Amino acid sequence: MKLLGLNNVVVLSPHPDDAEYSISATVSKYYDTTFHILTMSNGGNYDDTVFDNRDGEARRFWSLNHNVEFHSSLDLSSGFLSESKEDLLVHRVESIMSTLTIDAVFAPPQLDSHFEHRLINNVGRAVCRIDRISLIEYHTPSTMNTWTANFYVSVDDHVTAKKRRLRDIFKSQATKHYFSNKALDAFHSDYFCEKRGVGAVEKYRIDSLFDSADV
Repeated sequence: MKLLGLNNVVVLSPHPDDAEYSISATVSKYYDTTFHILTMSNGGNYDDTVFDNRDGEARRFWSLNHNVEFHSSLDLSSGFLSESKEDLLVHRVESIMSTLTIDAVFAPPQLDSHFEHRLINNVGRAVCRIDRISLIEYHTPSTMNTWTANFYVSVDDHVTAKKRRLRDIFKSQATKHYFSNKALDAFHSDYFCEKRGVGAVEKYRIDSLFDSADV
C-alpha cells in the first residue's frame, strides 16, 4: 500500500525524534512507499540530551522498518541548526536527492513554534522549487493551533506499537512532557475525526501534490 500513490519520499526531520514522533505510524502503514529520513541535526543548542547519541536512537528506531532509508545528521549538518546556513542545508539535501527519484518532500510546518522547525520548512520549500516534487507538511508537537490539516491518516492499527517503540528506544527523551501518555494520546486525537468514526490519526497539510505517475 502506497501513501498517496507516492513511490519515494524524503522526510526532513530537524532533530532526532521529530519524524519518529510525527509520522512513524504512517510509515509503518504505507509499507510500499520508501521513506528517506533525513535527520538534520543531533539536537538543539541548549538541549541537555544532545550528547546522548540521539542520532543512534533514531537509527535504531527506523531499523525495524524495511521501507526506510535513514540518513544521519552527521551527513547533513555541520553542527547545530541555529549555526548552519540555510543555503548549505539546502545544498546537502539536494545532494542526497540528486541520487534518488523523489515524488514528495515532507517537512514540519511553517506555522510551528520551534524556530528550527521553521528553518527546515524553508529548506523543504527550496528543494521543491524546480522539479515536480510534492510538498507536504507534517504535524509536530510544537505545531501552532493556527495550522490546519487537510489530510489525515488513520493509524489505529499502528499507534500502540509506535508509542511503545518511542518509549523503548528514545531513552534520552523519556522525561520530556511530550513523551507522557497523555501527551501522546492528545497528539494522535482529533475531534472532527472522532465524529467521523476515525480514532488515532497522524495529521498532514498538503501544500502541493503532483501525480507521481506523471513525474
